[in-house]
Amino acid sequence: MTILPKSKFTWILVLFMIYAYYNEYATHKTPPQNPNTAIAPNAAIISKDDSDKAKAEQNKQEETLSNKIIDKVRENETGRVLVEALVKKSLEEKYGKDDIKVIAARKTGALTIIDAIKGQGNVLNCGAEAVINYDAFMSSGIKFDSTKSTGESHPITVKIGSGQILKGLEMGIIGMREGGKRKISIPAELAFNMPEFKNTLVSKDEVVSYDVELLEIKGGPYKTGLVPDTISITEGTGNKIFCGDKVKIKYSLSNTEAAPVPEASGEVEFKLGSGTVPIGIEFAVLDMQKDGRKTLHIPHDLLISAGESILPTQIKFDKDEIIRAEIQILDVSDN
Repeated sequence: MTILPKSKFTWILVLFMIYAYYNEYATHKTPPQNPNTAIAPNAAIISKDDSDKAKAEQNKQEETLSNKIIDKVRENETGRVLVEALVKKSLEEKYGKDDIKVIAARKTGALTIIDAIKGQGNVLNCGAEAVINYDAFMSSGIKFDSTKSTGESHPITVKIGSGQILKGLEMGIIGMREGGKRKISIPAELAFNMPEFKNTLVSKDEVVSYDVELLEIKGGPYKTGLVPDTISITEGTGNKIFCGDKVKIKYSLSNTEAAPVPEASGEVEFKLGSGTVPIGIEFAVLDMQKDGRKTLHIPHDLLISAGESILPTQIKFDKDEIIRAEIQILDVSDN
């Protein structure tokens, strides 16, 4: 039977852990007692309860020491990689060869995203029409849906925020660039546990994953590589605002010298992704929370609306001005 590890990686890992353990443990180890030291004649006999308590305390100290060693190992890049490799191996031994992102979604109930290819084109935002290809998998790895078959692709076009696709998938593809590819793992509550989506192959409790390619963003105001520049943000409370949510905001727009602009402040209620306010404001509101505040610079080209604007038409800024916006979220609802 072979006991010694064969791979170079395993040897490096073993030696690194021994080194870190020695450095930490050597400073905490209790010096051994002299075997010739006489036991005091009146020494108390240790009871079983005392022994159990001592053992529990020893286990606690060992666990604390173990955590400190792991923290020490993670202090440098090599150690971090080694620890993550150990964690990955441990997860694979417990759950099988599932994708680690799927495991994370299952364990934490969170949407998890990894960019395989970042892409170089325009950024996908709420309200835009996206042309995508995808493969969809159960957590077991079984493919249950795809836009590709028999060597041909049949991409679909979706309007982000319209509810055409799983909410978790919408959330996962926002921020992609044209030409980009992502793997998105979606917890059940953002997938087929939603009442509006049913699938005969996938249970409502299933964590699913999608391999998505963003082929194109359809033309229009939302097809842009521009984004607002956030200056400061104050977190609010509750869930983050997402496409399709109805929000009420208090806003104030000015140029960088804070020169007064007629009708450039007030309150307005709109559905995110509807195009009824300047798209720069829509971009800014996404992911904010109720009672949250944000100060930002909006490029002039993002002052246009994708549809009929509900803001006063008197708001005018010169083309070369940088627009400063202050936004406060007054109310949020998901209908």
